[in-house]
Amino acid sequence: MTGGCSNDVLVLRLKDTKTHNILFYGAYLKRPQFFEYIMQDIHGLKMPRGNKAHIMRYSVDKKTQDETVIKIRAIEEQIKFAEQKLNSLTGKTSEILNKYLNLGEQT
Repeated sequence: MTGGCSNDVLVLRLKDTKTHNILFYGAYLKRPQFFEYIMQDIHGLKMPRGNKAHIMRYSVDKKTQDETVIKIRAIEEQIKFAEQKLNSLTGKTSEILNKYLNLGEQT
């Protein structure tokens, strides 16, 4: 891999995708619980920093990862369906209003 980042950034890469699910970690590390875990071992008052060794001990078993990804995918499918439904109904409001407003003009 090539690239770079600031020393303030902790780069996380999955070494073993058999024991870690990348989709899981993408979502899971955004949770408040992860940040609460980091805050248990910080240093610096003006600009608090997480302890790298502490952060690297954060783990979740593969079964939980896979179950969570299944739930996330199901929710994403529901969202996709709802968006499609919403898009199909977008023009319906004006169509219905026109229908009833035009009926009023014809009488």
